[in-house]
Amino acid sequence: MRVLIKNRRGQFLVLTAFLVVVILSSAIIVSYKRIQENSFSNAVTLSSSMTAINNSLSELLGFTVGYYGSMIQVTGNVTYAQMKTLEYLKSGLVTVAHSHVDWGTSFTLENVNIHTNWYNSTSSTDGDITVSYDIPSIGLMGAKFKTYASIKVQILETIGSQALVKVTVDKDRVDLSLLRSNFRFFKYDSSTNRWNYFELPSDPVVTTSGEYLLTIPAGINLKAYFLQVVDRRGIMVTAAYVKGVGTLNKKHISYTYTFSWPVEHDARTDNTPIVVELLQDGTLRWLGEDLEMGGEASKLPIPPIPVKGIRVNATMKSDLSKSFEIPFQIEDWGSRYQVPYGITSNTTIFNENCMIVFLVDHTVDHVTVWWDGRDVAKQREYGYKNYFFTGDDSVARHLSNGIINLDFSLTGDGYVRASTASGTLVDSQARFMRVNGEAPANGAQESYIIHNGVVRDIVQQEAEWSSGIPSCPNTFSHLVFTLPAEANYYTYQLRMIFVESTQPRNLSDLSLLRLRGYVGSQLTEDGLMLGFPITSTGTLFYEGGTMHEHQWSQFTDSNNKGVGVMFTSSNNDELYHFDAILGGTSTGAIYINTATKTIELDPVRRANVNGFQQADDQIWKGAIVISGGGRLPIYPNSGPPTSLWILVEKLPTITVS
Repeated sequence: MRVLIKNRRGQFLVLTAFLVVVILSSAIIVSYKRIQENSFSNAVTLSSSMTAINNSLSELLGFTVGYYGSMIQVTGNVTYAQMKTLEYLKSGLVTVAHSHVDWGTSFTLENVNIHTNWYNSTSSTDGDITVSYDIPSIGLMGAKFKTYASIKVQILETIGSQALVKVTVDKDRVDLSLLRSNFRFFKYDSSTNRWNYFELPSDPVVTTSGEYLLTIPAGINLKAYFLQVVDRRGIMVTAAYVKGVGTLNKKHISYTYTFSWPVEHDARTDNTPIVVELLQDGTLRWLGEDLEMGGEASKLPIPPIPVKGIRVNATMKSDLSKSFEIPFQIEDWGSRYQVPYGITSNTTIFNENCMIVFLVDHTVDHVTVWWDGRDVAKQREYGYKNYFFTGDDSVARHLSNGIINLDFSLTGDGYVRASTASGTLVDSQARFMRVNGEAPANGAQESYIIHNGVVRDIVQQEAEWSSGIPSCPNTFSHLVFTLPAEANYYTYQLRMIFVESTQPRNLSDLSLLRLRGYVGSQLTEDGLMLGFPITSTGTLFYEGGTMHEHQWSQFTDSNNKGVGVMFTSSNNDELYHFDAILGGTSTGAIYINTATKTIELDPVRRANVNGFQQADDQIWKGAIVISGGGRLPIYPNSGPPTSLWILVEKLPTITVS
């Protein structure tokens, strides 16, 4: 087993530069040696001279096409790869001319075409050049030569643990000269976030019909795999096979995710979406909670392709015959998707820092993720155009999706203000990370990681305490907020980092969120009955363990205008994170103050956590809802109980098939 590539944002440019130098040096040494080995007859004749020159040009093109493929694999940047490849080709022409100085040969490069089309069931790398040349010593002027170099790989089918593969080169000539070392299978290792490649366990078998029967290495998913073929010239191509998933328009490999929505969604009168994050390993999640997945192929990792080629289509329940592209964005994150970096460059190779983000609601039957594997593919506007966030103004510290506005004042005694963007004003105020009575006094302004986004904006901030946290040393925090398109909620990700400390820490207060509304009365979930929430007007809610009985709380008036907070079951469980440290004592709680109309989430509300010295890194996630202007609350005050609580308690399951 060998490691192919591991992209890390901090190391990527250095690694890429190093690999480019290695590729260039190796290619030059091999190709120049081969070119110089071409015999030039002592008896110089027109025929022998042209044959020698043409053979050298064909050899040079083969190595040049191989070099281009290596550059595309490493960088994904077509412009850069074309520039370096052209330099390499021109340098090779100089070498050919100097191979027999007394001839006085000169070349004019008239045309170059080199392209790749990878990660499909039929994939190829091909190139051609047209060169004119003069050999004054024998009176030859203006000779023209066009030559081709290509490889095409077709994965015809998988038979048991063997792949039936057809390989053709140079204008569809069957190539039966490949050996075991010319084939490599790729496998994604989710434990290391690496794509590894494996060579064949045995020699390939050539069938009577001119195809290769390859034994697939142990551990490779027989239902979804990638195969790289590299011929003797170094020309490479990577093909894909996905059983039961098929192709989109019979041209491109695609992953189809069918959403099975619980019956409670059927009665919904709104189309408020959830934000789905598709990670490199094939995990789909919403609000930090992995969506349940199944099907013949199960989780399918995204191959290391340039993100410019990725597309996302949706098919509605109302018309299963039509599939259309939808907006999405590809984001860069660090620290295992905990720290946002921004929108991914369209030349980036999709890696363990990338996620595909798109919106779905209960009217969607399935979503198809596919890619255009051509090196010349262009990023479609659905991956970069701002459709929804026309009111963003990061200078004024203001974001808007046209439904709700977010205004940030996180410096000093700051907060996030969320309000309706139209209709009767519904206002709210959210404060974060009060610890032991000390509210953050952030010295630095929040960072607008993504604004004018495609499907969401992202803001991050570090909560800072000017004099430190009383009785709680060596503690840090990180806050991330997202504003999705077409939604009347924004999300929070609150991270507390407790560094291992020789000094004991005492936690008597950890107000992750203090949400204030200005209208209405309080209502909080207190369990389920027959699949629907039991509501309560109490002021303190706790459970512990994995009961997750309190997944939302709100203040709304008789017209369903107001504010609230909601979270998934796993995030509800995290509210009781410190219970285990206290040996099972229930300390985490939701606390409601009806006089000030505030809702607080505090994982140490009911009991202090004293003498806490160990390292701990904990994240809490959820969504803050602003209802009004025709947008639904978390739970309605009257009418059918079908509202936004369903988004966090009745999650869809996903089938990949």
